[in-house]
Amino acid sequence: MKIQNKKHIVFGSVFCYNILIKAVFIFIIYLFFFKNGIPFLKSDFELSLMKREGKITFVVFALVLAPIFEELLTRSWLVINNKTICLFISAIGYYVVLLSCSGISFWYRVLCSIIVFTVVFFLVRPIINKYTYELIQWSSKSNIYLLQIVSAVLFGVLHIMRCDTEGAALFVRTMEYIMIGFGFGYLRIKNGLNWSILFHSANNFIPVVLTLLH
Repeated sequence: MKIQNKKHIVFGSVFCYNILIKAVFIFIIYLFFFKNGIPFLKSDFELSLMKREGKITFVVFALVLAPIFEELLTRSWLVINNKTICLFISAIGYYVVLLSCSGISFWYRVLCSIIVFTVVFFLVRPIINKYTYELIQWSSKSNIYLLQIVSAVLFGVLHIMRCDTEGAALFVRTMEYIMIGFGFGYLRIKNGLNWSILFHSANNFIPVVLTLLH
């Protein structure tokens, strides 16, 4: 019961931190860059996806696919073991296929990406077994902060690659995503990967609703 309560406290703390960060950066963006209106909270990639594939595809991508595979790519390895390293490498394969096969149907790309993800996972697992111990030793407490920084920056870069803003506005959005990434990383380390995926999906919910209503 105490462990469960501690997880709820961590979840609540990250939730409050996330709301604060979003409020501060939305205020900055609105005040200095978009004085004539509040900008879209979802990226140009998601908006174009909704126009091409429809609202259902957009919702499934933003609330299910993106939270799962972004967490696997940017935060699964914050707790290093054989499984999380394999998940990270497999997620790279997923994104390589998803982003490189732009000429085909979105759902066909997703299917191919998931197949690649699954195949890579089972292929690399025996190989990774040989190096897991060394990686676990390296990711001791002295290096966990470095891993969190890398994770947060990777999360920020992954999102700004899909934004259509430029210059100072792009820098501000990058810092926003990096700061949010620190909160997500803390939640992943303290509560586990399932919690960070769930929180990621919940975090996307309001922007998705606002985008649909626009």
